[in-house]
Amino acid sequence: MTFAEGQFISEYQLSYKNLGNRDYIFQRTSDGLVTDAKFFDMLPEVKTVENRGAVHNFRPNKSWEQQAEKFLTLSSGKGFKVLCGDFESGELNKQAAIDFWCFLRRLEEQKPNKKVIFYTTIYKLRDNLNKYNGVETLYGPIDWEHFDCWIAQYPISTNPDGTTNLHVDPQTASPYLSISGVVVREKPQKFWQYWADGNQQGSKYGCGSRDTNLDIFNGTVVECKEFFTVNEEPVDPPDPGDPPDDDCCEEIAFQIKTNSTDINAAFNEIYKLEKRIKILEDSYLPWWKRLFRATN
Repeated sequence: MTFAEGQFISEYQLSYKNLGNRDYIFQRTSDGLVTDAKFFDMLPEVKTVENRGAVHNFRPNKSWEQQAEKFLTLSSGKGFKVLCGDFESGELNKQAAIDFWCFLRRLEEQKPNKKVIFYTTIYKLRDNLNKYNGVETLYGPIDWEHFDCWIAQYPISTNPDGTTNLHVDPQTASPYLSISGVVVREKPQKFWQYWADGNQQGSKYGCGSRDTNLDIFNGTVVECKEFFTVNEEPVDPPDPGDPPDDDCCEEIAFQIKTNSTDINAAFNEIYKLEKRIKILEDSYLPWWKRLFRATN
């Protein structure tokens, strides 16, 4: 079997031209609360690639709600068919794992017709994320097997000048999902980033930089296209349960007034205090109006 081959680009690639020699592409939209400096410059060319996904570099020291909103705003309406959260930066602890899980689930909640995956290294998966499987969150217990993953693992050696040598054929090799005999992930990876810094492959794949990030999809070109297919059928929203009663609205309004100073923080308080409060159908608008009247 021949695996589909792709690449991942960001501001570090400086520029991008679709040369038609990769089967898919991922583009970074944002890092924390900052837009990727080359996102809009590269976007027109990225949109010529049918199989395309968007990546957000998650920062544990920033609000996961604001990061989700940032990512959704930048990626919406641009034809991205896969949304990816990148977990490799910042402090690695329990709260970071909880926040990243909630970030991914928020993407899934807001874009139910698109694939949501996460990117990380095998060591980050072992040393942080997996430690907190089962921890309760706003979106239920953490279970990283719920999402397809994209593993970064580089079978390379580095030369004195900073260039690197690849020691495997990515068409016949794959990332190992165990460390010292301990299985880190049961579910096979969906993507593997096998070569990045020092590869001198940038111009070959349309980038203005010396290097680019090269990846393999765990499947054929046809299977890759199927994975990047967006479900265009309307998806019913999850049942939110009964609308909160007036007393509940008044209590939430009090908490918002006490703890929030702007409308974005107010929405965050709503999510924290009442999981059932979501963006609902028109039939639930009356109690939303009661809530907003109470906060004014």
